[in-house]
Amino acid sequence: MKILPPTDATHEIVLIPRYYPSGALTFTLFDESSQEFTAEITNTYAINNGFLTITFDYDFTNGYKYQILIKESEEVVYRGKLFITDAEPNEYKQTTGLYYYE
Repeated sequence: MKILPPTDATHEIVLIPRYYPSGALTFTLFDESSQEFTAEITNTYAINNGFLTITFDYDFTNGYKYQILIKESEEVVYRGKLFITDAEPNEYKQTTGLYYYE
């Protein structure tokens, strides 16, 4: 799941794709609350150190959840979820409370 703030006009998502595209990408949003296709977003992308970085402009509303689908022609490059919140991220550790040293 990717998390974005609603206050920014330009957003950037960094992800690991199923494969590395070479042509134009189609980036679509599906609103989970209304169960409707929301938008096809114009975007640019770059590939750096094995990561795909997608940059786009969109006005989000706080608290909304979306499914995202990124395709090149008919091939799926990435499928995931997007959550919009203005809350500060928390720091979690996977091993908290699992190991005890005496």
